[in-house]
Amino acid sequence: MALAGRHRLAEVFNYRFAGPIVYVRNVMTQPGVTSGYAVSDHVRLIAEHVGPVLTDVLGHSGDLTPEHLVRYATELAALVEVDREVLWEMGLRVREAGLLSEDAAVGDRCNPWHLAKEVCENALVRL
Repeated sequence: MALAGRHRLAEVFNYRFAGPIVYVRNVMTQPGVTSGYAVSDHVRLIAEHVGPVLTDVLGHSGDLTPEHLVRYATELAALVEVDREVLWEMGLRVREAGLLSEDAAVGDRCNPWHLAKEVCENALVRL
């Protein structure tokens, strides 16, 4: 992202928005991009670009299928470490729910209905 874009994004987030800002975390690393990253590393990078605007972290809470694990292993991806204690120390609330789609044709994508439900519930709890 261009530097000017970062500043513009920071301005948008620094607007006096009183509601929660939820980061929906990745389940797996992106080889060569986020290898070895924990969730707190992602949060720190967001804070470097737009400031400490996040209030919550939402992620999938369940096991991945063996098929998913094999596919990710062939891509050299790994599970993103959820370092809850570090996130709590950062002042973030951590929430997990069954977010991934059960539809094998969709693959490892979030079920949009499950994701929307959790984000809305998270917002209602925080307001």
